[in-house]
Amino acid sequence: MISIIVSLLITSIISLFFSFGLKDIIGFWQAFSIATGLQIIIALIYKSFRIEQRKSSNITIRSRFDELLALSEVSFKCPCDKFTFTEEVFIGAENIFKCPTCNSNVKAKINLTPILQTDVLSVGANDMQMIIESGIDDTDTGNDLSEKEI
Repeated sequence: MISIIVSLLITSIISLFFSFGLKDIIGFWQAFSIATGLQIIIALIYKSFRIEQRKSSNITIRSRFDELLALSEVSFKCPCDKFTFTEEVFIGAENIFKCPTCNSNVKAKINLTPILQTDVLSVGANDMQMIIESGIDDTDTGNDLSEKEI
């Protein structure tokens, strides 16, 4: 309520300044009316622009949220084998769902299993050439490995 009164007061003061400046050209009340009308029109245009900008940002945020939510979507069968759930499952929450066919509660449990990953060593042509040139001896036969033998 107070913001509306402050807004009307500021609009009136600006309209008064314009009407005093233009009173000799078009008249005081005509200039006051034009200045007030222009301020209202500009405010409405600005307000509609801001509303459209918020809608577009909300749509963008909503689509990103839906993409993230889709990452936690899982499909699993009910123990009765008559219904397949496709639900979002979260680690820190109770994931309990009601089967519409057998009318029982189904709890989805998430198991985390850590897996140690190693880096794959690639042996290319350059690595083989380096091994050949290093002159590693074959200890069983006493023969020197060379390009001719390979």
